[in-house]
Amino acid sequence: MPFDLPARRMEGLWQSAAARSAIALLGLALASAHAGAQETRVDRIQVLEYGIYEASVAYSERDANWVLQSRVGDVRHVKRTRKVPAKLGVRFGFGYVVVGSPQGAKVTLRKVTRFPPPGLKSPAAKQALKFSEVAVTRTIGREAGYVDYGFDDPWELAPGRWTIELWLGDRRLTSQSFTVVKP
Repeated sequence: MPFDLPARRMEGLWQSAAARSAIALLGLALASAHAGAQETRVDRIQVLEYGIYEASVAYSERDANWVLQSRVGDVRHVKRTRKVPAKLGVRFGFGYVVVGSPQGAKVTLRKVTRFPPPGLKSPAAKQALKFSEVAVTRTIGREAGYVDYGFDDPWELAPGRWTIELWLGDRRLTSQSFTVVKP
């Protein structure tokens, strides 16, 4: 048999520097391939629904510009629409899934809400706010996420085009626009 080498000859083969180097390189290549397979990759955002929502606010905190950032639960999609009434208590946005790999990996996205011109004039801001930004963490593929904007204060009730975007680094993954109208 061609692979049945005498023990002494086999020992000499394993002891050669070339064989040890080849085995070390093979091990490194396999480790690198395994590590590369585990890198987190976000391909896109799949929008599931959009429009007006109802939700229970679990926690709220004002950011530096006095925009209320809230964690919500019991989210319920009420109406599929791009037209939103400018009324206190109304929430609008979209539900989505992060598409990528590996399934179950956590990713941190940026939610950017762009306000209609000339922007919002909050009590804390010296200039009109053109946008609001907050980090959101989601799981790739396994859970549906939801982002929204809720009208909590009278100074937010600005008619015009509102846009909610999700970003990963400098890459915009999705952009959903809504027209806010006076009721």
